[in-house]
Amino acid sequence: MTTIEIPPHADIVDRLLKLHEADRLAHAYLFIGQKYTGKSQTAQAVARQISSKIDTHVIECEYGEKIKIDEIRQILGMVKLRPFNAPKKVFIIRDVEQLTIESSNALLKTLEEPSASSVLILTTSVVERLLPTIISRCHRVYFATPSKEYLAEQLQTHYHEDASEAHFLGAFADGSLGAAMKYKEKKLFSAKNQWITEYIFGQQPDDFIKNRLKDKEVTKDFLDVLLSWVRDATLIHVEVPSRSLVHLDRVDELNRFVRQFDFDYLQEVYAEIVQAQKMLAENLNIKLPLLIIKEKLSWGR
Repeated sequence: MTTIEIPPHADIVDRLLKLHEADRLAHAYLFIGQKYTGKSQTAQAVARQISSKIDTHVIECEYGEKIKIDEIRQILGMVKLRPFNAPKKVFIIRDVEQLTIESSNALLKTLEEPSASSVLILTTSVVERLLPTIISRCHRVYFATPSKEYLAEQLQTHYHEDASEAHFLGAFADGSLGAAMKYKEKKLFSAKNQWITEYIFGQQPDDFIKNRLKDKEVTKDFLDVLLSWVRDATLIHVEVPSRSLVHLDRVDELNRFVRQFDFDYLQEVYAEIVQAQKMLAENLNIKLPLLIIKEKLSWGR
């Protein structure tokens, strides 16, 4: 799969560059926004303006992994050093919510003892999972996303998506162009329809789990789709307009599905899917939870 290139936010880059030129740049920034909204690209663009490749350091981890304390200790060792050939050293920590407790505390020490020659840029899509003390010691920069409807229009106009797929991509990506393009390259629209047919309406969950969910990233996408399906069902219960649904292309099936379950029951299933997502992120086996969820979704038939 090719890498999704999301342009940096020029307004944010310009703002930080002006602060740098006025010698008013803070020692730490927290970039907050949904996934694939250009936070990392913007951090890299800032680094290119105020630092050099040799003075720029990026820390990141794979999905389901944590940022270990040894990686943060490396920052502690470098933050006080003078840059090699740039005005500033820049340390970018992507998905900072993936810090362990130990690495969070180590990072906090760095934030409490800033260096005039270093700038830390932290990115997160789940700010609620950060220590309040880390948040309070950073200048916060928020990354907005366009509306789902606007994104769907852009996908139709500029990427020639048909209306059904454009609506799904815009809604499922929650307005994030980067996420929508990633899902487009994965062909998630057709995949999600296969998953719904085989898992929600199918009769052989063991075969589905064994054959379809071999890859962790695919499993993550499947759980996200499953969660959005149950969320759609709860929205229908409270009579939200159909344009707010993610799976508008299957609205007739959704309506038949909803008639089998009451609102509270669907809320319980929703919570179990969220728990399965947490288990997957912690590298735990989720076959049994998926079988239990499937059984719950079959009780109404």
